[in-house]
Amino acid sequence: DDLGVSVIPDTYCTLCGESGVTRIMLHKVPHFRQLILASFSCPHCFYTNNEVTFGGEIQLNGCEQTLNVLEPRDLDRQIIKSDSATIRIPEIDFEIPPLTQKGEISTVEGMLKTAAKNLAISQTQRLMDTPDIGRAVAMIIYKLTEM
Repeated sequence: DDLGVSVIPDTYCTLCGESGVTRIMLHKVPHFRQLILASFSCPHCFYTNNEVTFGGEIQLNGCEQTLNVLEPRDLDRQIIKSDSATIRIPEIDFEIPPLTQKGEISTVEGMLKTAAKNLAISQTQRLMDTPDIGRAVAMIIYKLTEM
């Protein structure tokens, strides 16, 4: 259509096995790369799925973006993070290294919640095996959830 959306009818629904519809759109983000936006809906079981994947080539030279969060509404800023990006929060000595999380589109708050959730996954075992590291990670989790 006029917006560059491709419609793929008769797409297999993984939930009920009937046919649904997939819509795909390519979108170029300046200073980043191409996004592939896909949406599936099944009229039989009403299952829906929306995905964003990254297409195109990864640029040889990245760019650095700095956001100073000064007020609560800054946490609502939208971020497009590739899987090869690094996120640093120097105020709490925290870093998400490249290739440790999938790329995503989220808000600053959403990224912080995801990071806290991922750190908490093995926290009980970490506290038992290495209590000093476990306590330090617990403090990071607390700071991420209180931002």
